[in-house]
Amino acid sequence: VETVAVLVRTYIEQGLLLEALETLEGTTGWQLSQQEGIELLLLRVQVFRSIGLVNKAIILLQEKGQFLPSPELKGTVALELAACHVNNNDMESARRTLSDAFALVRPGPLAQQIGRELARTCLRLGQTSQAVSVCSQLLEHASAAERAPVLRLLAEAYRKQGQYDRAVVAMLNRYD
Repeated sequence: VETVAVLVRTYIEQGLLLEALETLEGTTGWQLSQQEGIELLLLRVQVFRSIGLVNKAIILLQEKGQFLPSPELKGTVALELAACHVNNNDMESARRTLSDAFALVRPGPLAQQIGRELARTCLRLGQTSQAVSVCSQLLEHASAAERAPVLRLLAEAYRKQGQYDRAVVAMLNRYD
């Protein structure tokens, strides 16, 4: 599966989307672990998005995502589903998807990634209070490396609220 994934990613990078899809279709019937199956699903969805079949990608992700037992796998699928919604300019569906996933996953790198995307989406929707709330939650569990992007989002939310003093504090990395 790892070899197939590398080959498909290479095809995608080179714009050889038909070859990528054919390679993925060749894995049908393989005995895969749930993790491997999701990895190939996400690659298939990336190809669908690249060729403009976003609605097909959304349907695939919704079908597979609802039956996953692991919060982490659900979170990974939710990130891709939210990206599809953003691609369709359906920001509210993206926000809802990310919000549900953020509530499910345990603190860690995946939660940080989902939370940052949720905060970005909230900012795009003008929901600055929710963006501040999400960023505050992220900062509670953020590593030193994870703090900077969260603080930038927090500063943007405060700036949009007109709370320039708090925005400056966040940008100076002194938010606690």
